Amino acid sequence: METRSMNFITKTISTLAITVLTSTIAFADTVRIGTWNIEWLDEQSSRHQSMRSSDDYAALADTFAQTGIEVLSFQEVGSEGALRKVVGDDYAIEMSGRAVTYNQHQNKELWRQYTGFVIADGIDYVRNLDLNLDVENRNRMRHAVDITIKNNGEDYIRLLSVHLKSSCFSQPRDKCQVLDKQSKILAKWVSEREKEGAAYAIVGDFNRRMTSNRNPWFLDTLKQNKYNLKSASGIAKSQCWSKVYNRRTGSSRITQYPDYIDHIVTGEQASNLIVEGSFKQTTPSYVNTTKYKLSDHCPIGVDFRI
Repeated sequence: METRSMNFITKTISTLAITVLTSTIAFADTVRIGTWNIEWLDEQSSRHQSMRSSDDYAALADTFAQTGIEVLSFQEVGSEGALRKVVGDDYAIEMSGRAVTYNQHQNKELWRQYTGFVIADGIDYVRNLDLNLDVENRNRMRHAVDITIKNNGEDYIRLLSVHLKSSCFSQPRDKCQVLDKQSKILAKWVSEREKEGAAYAIVGDFNRRMTSNRNPWFLDTLKQNKYNLKSASGIAKSQCWSKVYNRRTGSSRITQYPDYIDHIVTGEQASNLIVEGSFKQTTPSYVNTTKYKLSDHCPIGVDFRI
């Protein structure tokens, strides 16, 4: 008989004899952590990218099932209802706070983009205070969701789900003032985790090419010349097909961007927990990318030893 606990899943074994033998055995020796920007996932929006059919949602759900991810950092999600159509009911959902604002270019439609985590049932966690990354104080920048995964009552790994300022993928620091300010807030968060001696990872859409660009200042800011941070994708190239919608022309095109902007950035303790060779990007086929309204990002994930 199997039962779920609020730690990692446990198994109870009993005999038919008068004496019942019970033992607790770890269900798995790894947990898979990943990230996915699901591109305007919002069942209440009339925005082109959000208007998905049941077949589109089914294709997204199939993509998620293929990842094997148990703790997912998500971005661009507008509602729990839409997210449930992708991940199902066997997960807890933690969504970021964000002030309600209006997008003047979309007929004042609500700007509904949230970050957060999807956590598989049976995984124990606590939510910490969101990290405010609204450096412009305009109530438009996305907050980061901060959780601590527990194992047998002890802190296992601290995770921060981020979606940073767009349009500054590889430019120099002086061209990226908002992203630069956000990097310094994240650097402070990193310093706090280092002082605690915690295993930690920043997971999400950084909107920044960090592993192969000629301007490495963003990752250098996080490292502060003293911390050994790594991106789990390493030197790998993205194989993701993306259907990119042009709002001006009302048309879409299929393309590939070889450099990752989604990252799983780990401190040294967390890096030591990563199972070598376990990094994977889940890539829908070119045909499915063309046929369905999926996302302009593909999910990535990596296994951590428990």
